[in-house]
Amino acid sequence: LARANERSAAMGPLGSLLNRSVPMPAGCSECSSMERLHSLQYFRGILPALFRQFDHAYRALQQLVQALRHLPGIGPKSAQRIAWHLLQHDREGALQLSGALADAVSRVRHCLCCNTFTEEEVCETCRDTDRDASLLCVTETPADQVVIEQTMAFKGYYFVLMGSLSPLDGVGPKEIAFDRLIRRATDGLVKEVVLATGFSSEGEATAHYIGEMLKARGLTVPRLARGVPVGAELEYVDVGTVARAFLDRRRS
Repeated sequence: LARANERSAAMGPLGSLLNRSVPMPAGCSECSSMERLHSLQYFRGILPALFRQFDHAYRALQQLVQALRHLPGIGPKSAQRIAWHLLQHDREGALQLSGALADAVSRVRHCLCCNTFTEEEVCETCRDTDRDASLLCVTETPADQVVIEQTMAFKGYYFVLMGSLSPLDGVGPKEIAFDRLIRRATDGLVKEVVLATGFSSEGEATAHYIGEMLKARGLTVPRLARGVPVGAELEYVDVGTVARAFLDRRRS
């Protein structure tokens, strides 16, 4: 019993709770001591298995929460709410989500010509022979490309940088496929490269850097007109504003 009490003390608050789990009736100290010892031995026999099960479930849940935090705009609390909702109310939806994510990650790749997302080696836009091969539009993301395409104001081809220059974040020309852009723009067919990066500080710096490099190679390099609000992300701008900006584009 003395050893059991020592182990209970080593377990901290949980040991103290277990130590009080069997009350000691008055006048029966020996019997109560034996009952308390058997109780402690019983709980200590099952607790490791319970803790292992709880720890396994906790690790799985934490991994799910951490994975959800990779989504933009999702913090710890939001990630926890999403995780609890999927596990408690929509397990079928969770399976569909995980399957769709795994399928997209394994099948979606970068287009060999324009660097956008596609399931083929060359995307559908780059395979369209009715487009004007002398025009090339440079965007930061595939979402920006989709917005411009919806305006129906541009009939050339695209190149998607998949980001913008940000030295503080370690994003340089190599990370935005600058070498591929130069090869694409200087293929002998392209005459005009429209810089359709965002109007944030990073987007402006990216446009300036690319514009200087391409103008040195004899290309016409206009920038989107200021119809787009300063500091706005292009994918959130309405289609009419983007169309107007394309019609009023100017040389940088």
